[in-house]
Amino acid sequence: MVARFGYPNDEALPGHPLYPELRYYTVHEVLEPSWRKRIIEQNQVKFPLTPPHYARFRHSIITFQDSTFECLAQDLRASRVSGAATAILQRHLEDFDNSA
Repeated sequence: MVARFGYPNDEALPGHPLYPELRYYTVHEVLEPSWRKRIIEQNQVKFPLTPPHYARFRHSIITFQDSTFECLAQDLRASRVSGAATAILQRHLEDFDNSA
């Protein structure tokens, strides 16, 4: 998985390269992701036989008011949670550690 989180916020969203297709406060999937192609090309500089699993990565974008989340991953799942952010993060990190 590859991820980035932060810029742009909703006011700067029109500057995003995919803006004509992006909407505010929404989950998106980019069907022909140039970002995935760029990651594969970058890896091939050092690793010419870049694993084919990168080709299965899906490019997802979630636009928020103060930030944007983008990821390349084989799967994206969401669930509603409640509680303090630190407690939620700790619980998910424990689940991740137990699955490894």
